[in-house]
Amino acid sequence: MFFLFLSIVKMHIYSDKTTYLVGENIYVGCEITNTGSDVAYIEDFLFQQKLLSEDAVMWANKGRKIPHGILIGTPFRIAGRKYNKATKMLEPGETLRFKEKPIIGDYGNAMFDKRSWYWNNAYILPGRYSFTIYYWVKEKGRLKKLSSDTLHIYIQKPAGKEKKAWEIYKKFREKEGSWKVKEMIYLSKELIKKYPESAYLDELFYYWHHFSFVENWESKNPEMKREINETKRERRELLNLIKENIKKYKGRTQKEALWAIIQGEMVLGTPVEEINSFVINSGVPLDREIKDYFGIDDEESQD
Repeated sequence: MFFLFLSIVKMHIYSDKTTYLVGENIYVGCEITNTGSDVAYIEDFLFQQKLLSEDAVMWANKGRKIPHGILIGTPFRIAGRKYNKATKMLEPGETLRFKEKPIIGDYGNAMFDKRSWYWNNAYILPGRYSFTIYYWVKEKGRLKKLSSDTLHIYIQKPAGKEKKAWEIYKKFREKEGSWKVKEMIYLSKELIKKYPESAYLDELFYYWHHFSFVENWESKNPEMKREINETKRERRELLNLIKENIKKYKGRTQKEALWAIIQGEMVLGTPVEEINSFVINSGVPLDREIKDYFGIDDEESQD
């Protein structure tokens, strides 16, 4: 007699939206639920990566697999990877939720255009794509590799103002590839001023949030010191511009703008007390991540 082994552990994945512009990051969150009455064990590797395992697969309509980055430093895919014996217990009825994380690159850059030889210049081409995560569970002593439900997304070409904004942001990414900080700052200011409602501001602020060049501020070389002082002034101008506009932004754009300010001030050596004061008085709704980062309690953020 044949018995069908149905898993009691289910993974649901979702994105912040279903349609993206070329060059936008794709944010994916997941929920893992134990729907049964017995304890189950989930591969702990999945949680070490904070969201996705290395077995996450993205493909186009014709079954063509698409390379993608799964968080910082994670390889695209490891063929034949063995089950990780370290596990996390999932109680009956328990649901583990992981907030949305970007799946395309470490700093907001998309990465698939076979014509592009350099990482930072690449992006996923327009089209319809699907995304699934594979994971291991152990139920009633039995080990099984399962898959999440399938996420469907659509990537389209930017048009109108967004097309012009995309050209600026693409140049920004190219300058980042050659470490041209002054040009990057100039392009950042241009994008903020010309297209204050562009979707690409999410990507711009995400970049300045997660990555920033730290020059040798203490250099004694006269030419180097002059260059450093110029870069400092331009960084300050960029931060002031973001501060002036931050209340106009919404949702993720506003959050990333605030983080970009925080990181930028730290690079410039602003005392933590001053940064903390700005964050509290910025008028921007603070999420738990920022509150915990600065040790801000709920009462302070409401004052």
